[in-house]
Amino acid sequence: MPAGTRQLLDVIGLPAFVENRAFDVLAANSLATELAPGLRAGENRLRTMFLDHDEVERYPEWPQQRAGMVAAFRTSIGPDVDDPDVVQLVGELSLGSEEFRQLWARHDVRPLGGGAVRMWHPEVGDLELRREKLAVGGTDGQLLVVHHAEPGSPSARGLALLGSLAATRTAAAHSATERSDVPASGT
Repeated sequence: MPAGTRQLLDVIGLPAFVENRAFDVLAANSLATELAPGLRAGENRLRTMFLDHDEVERYPEWPQQRAGMVAAFRTSIGPDVDDPDVVQLVGELSLGSEEFRQLWARHDVRPLGGGAVRMWHPEVGDLELRREKLAVGGTDGQLLVVHHAEPGSPSARGLALLGSLAATRTAAAHSATERSDVPASGT
């Protein structure tokens, strides 16, 4: 991932992450992870959405969106269906989710772009967000995904509160790390 994109994640002030063609999260800012814990580096969005029931609870309309996500995955990987990482992921999802297995067998192909997303967060409640997907130049299909709300809306206030919570938790984590790095005074 380009260094400028990584820096953008830290300064954008909105939940944002970068994913690759296989929907692996390559990097995410703390606000994205606060919005949905599955939006963190090392996670795969398909795996999270089909196999992590706690994560799915955050997406009230997710059952309707799963078919689109599988079809978008087919579009994203294109002819690379024999890629060993793709084969492993599809195998894992097929064994773990009957729904995924049925959707994969349909062979639907269509791009998944930006759009409206309803989410629920245990600390700020319902959020009506927009999701924008922007191509990261100079990469092999990486996308910058940004969630935002209509200015002045209850969802914008919810995101602002979530941002405050994320900043507080990040500051507390840094403070704890700094305290653990200070040597104890001895005799």
